Amino acid sequence: PESRVAASRADMVADLKKSLLSVCAKAPTGRFDREDNPEIADMVKQVAGELERYNLVDSPLGLDAKKLDGNWELVYGSAISAVSGFMGTFEAKSVTHTLSASKGVHLIEADYGSFKALWLAKFSRVNDKTMGMPAEGWFWKVFGKQVPLFDVSFQGEAKWTLTYTDADLRIVR
Repeated sequence: PESRVAASRADMVADLKKSLLSVCAKAPTGRFDREDNPEIADMVKQVAGELERYNLVDSPLGLDAKKLDGNWELVYGSAISAVSGFMGTFEAKSVTHTLSASKGVHLIEADYGSFKALWLAKFSRVNDKTMGMPAEGWFWKVFGKQVPLFDVSFQGEAKWTLTYTDADLRIVR
């Protein structure tokens, strides 16, 4: 009986992940198209919320932090911002998040074709599921060289909460 419950849970998670990735793939990639189609964002929120109920990682920034380390490809970002692949009217071809939870470093690289934008934030562990970023730095990467754009310090911290984590998917709010 226990193995049957585990198998049905695994099937449910697999179906929800497939559904979430399918909905994300349908999202318009253009900034203005995305702003004109809020129903896609609503569908993403709904399916992500269902998947979050099956989260097995209680402590993604604590005991389970090593599960986060590595490169993560962004498949959907609700923010119309550079960390989601939008810089003004420019749209990134790909966005990669590289996270080192043990070192407290989060690097985002958005590839715009002829140039790349890098976003580097050091973060602190607020609790086992939330990271706080008191500052961030922005760089252009042109011809393999990093050119600083600007640094930002926040009053307080920007906070991101990890609401679902497994070996191949994470949801951050």
